[in-house]
Amino acid sequence: MSFWHLPVGYNSGVEFRKDKLDIYYIDFTNKTKYDVLFDSMGIPMLNYYGKTGIKYNPTAICQYGLGMLQVYQNIRGEETYLKFIKQADWLVENQKIKANDMGVWEYDYSGEVYGLKSPFWISAISQGLGISLLLRAYVLTGDQKYMEASNKAFKSFLYNVDNGGVVNRDNEGSIFLEEVPTEKVSGILDGFIYAIFGVYDYSIITGDEKAKEIFEDSLRTLENRLPNYDMGFWSRADLHKEKPKMIASVFYHRLHVYQLKVLYEITGRRIFLDYSKKWDNCYNNRLYRALAIAYKVMFKLLYY
Repeated sequence: MSFWHLPVGYNSGVEFRKDKLDIYYIDFTNKTKYDVLFDSMGIPMLNYYGKTGIKYNPTAICQYGLGMLQVYQNIRGEETYLKFIKQADWLVENQKIKANDMGVWEYDYSGEVYGLKSPFWISAISQGLGISLLLRAYVLTGDQKYMEASNKAFKSFLYNVDNGGVVNRDNEGSIFLEEVPTEKVSGILDGFIYAIFGVYDYSIITGDEKAKEIFEDSLRTLENRLPNYDMGFWSRADLHKEKPKMIASVFYHRLHVYQLKVLYEITGRRIFLDYSKKWDNCYNNRLYRALAIAYKVMFKLLYY
C-alpha cells in the first residue's frame, strides 16, 4: 500500500482559470515516485494482500496519471508524456458501459469498512478524477476518444446510487457525491471534493448546464455541512456514523486543508478558506495532532 503513503501537495502560486483546464488542483507529483508494481503497459497496480491480492485501483491510476501530467507540464519530455497518455488510454479501454450509456470504472473487490461485501462497485472519486484526467488528455491531444469517455463518465453523476450512479441525498435532500455507494449517506469528504473537481472541469470544457447545477448543489451541501465535519480540534473523514465518528488520518486531514483552499480559489466562497485555515491551525498544533493520532489508533483497534 506504499502508493497511498506518498504525500500530495497544494499547488501554491497557481492561478486556477475558470475558462480553461491547466494544472490539476492537487499536486500529485510525489505519486509518480511509486515504483512497486506495474503491468506490462506501465499501469500501476496495488497489492492488498490476503484474498484480494494485486489489483488495479482506478483512483490510483488517475492520481498517478495526473502526477505525470504535472511533471510533463513542468519539465516536458516524451517519457512523462507517454506515461500520462497510457493512464488516459487505460481509462478509455477499461471503462464499462452501463444502462443509459453511463461509463464507469469498477472496483472488483470489496469495501468492507462501509459494508460493501460484493465486488463491482463504482466511486465518485474515480469518476471525478477520471473525468479530470481524460479532459486534460483531450485538451492536450485533441483526440475525441477522451472527450467521449468523459461524456459517458459524467452520466454517473446524473443517477443516484440505487440506479447505478454516484449521487446520494440525505434526509434534507442535500446532494452528496459518494466515494462509496452506501445506502445511508457516507459522505467521505476527500472523495466528495475530488468528485466536485471533476464535475467542475466538465462544466468548464462542455458548458453543460446540468454539470453547473450539480457543482452548485454540491457546494451548497458543503457550505451547510462543513460544521458536521469539524471535531473542534480536527476534521472528520466522513459522516457515515455519529458514534463513533470517523476521524481523518493526518494524511487526509492535510488533504482536506488543501482541497478547501482550492475550492476557495475557484469559487471565492469565504467559508472554504475559513475552514481551511482552521484545520491548518489544528494540523500545526502538536497537542491536537497527537490527540488526533491517538483517537485514530483507538478507533482502528476497536472498530476495524
